Amino acid sequence: MDKLTRLYRIIEEYERARASLNSRGIDFGQTEGNGFWTATRWDHIIPFLEWSIKNKVLSPPGPVVDAGSGTGEPSAVFNAYGFGPVVNIELDRRLASAANETIDALVKEGVLGGGITTIEGDFTKDDAYKAAGIPFEGARYFYHAINSKPLRDLARRIREESPPGTKLIVYGMFDKVFMPHVNGLTLEHKFRTPDLMADFFVYIVYRK
Repeated sequence: MDKLTRLYRIIEEYERARASLNSRGIDFGQTEGNGFWTATRWDHIIPFLEWSIKNKVLSPPGPVVDAGSGTGEPSAVFNAYGFGPVVNIELDRRLASAANETIDALVKEGVLGGGITTIEGDFTKDDAYKAAGIPFEGARYFYHAINSKPLRDLARRIREESPPGTKLIVYGMFDKVFMPHVNGLTLEHKFRTPDLMADFFVYIVYRK
């Protein structure tokens, strides 16, 4: 199955999953504090990965941790681009369960190749990484789409514990109010989405 077909099938399956969740009273809502965007924008994450791989900002396979993964849309796209293993860590039990259901369906259909694990837990704590079978310092990429205190805690751990070359990708609509707080990490690249509505910041652990 070619990449474009995989992406189309991923979007199609997630639209069905979203409708099912909404019918059961589970609201996806908008991300914290930023009233105009959500972490599930296909027209953002797909162009970002196209650009980042073409420009060698990110290179498969991984491992990748989606920290605060919700229902796992970004991880499915990472998988379609050859990244893996991918670990989703989500605090909300309902969203973690929905991620497992949807990803399992995509794997059974042959759209995804497997290698995606969803863990219910706190992405700043070791318990979640132990449950996923990957040490915190073993992740090559971290992806995060919420601008809040947990992001600062995650960035601190990456700065202190992750090896040089580890990257943190932060996605959102950023301005002077919502700029990501990741003191101590080096900003390597910034990608503005095609509709100019959001940014992807790529930070790297750099030590002399």
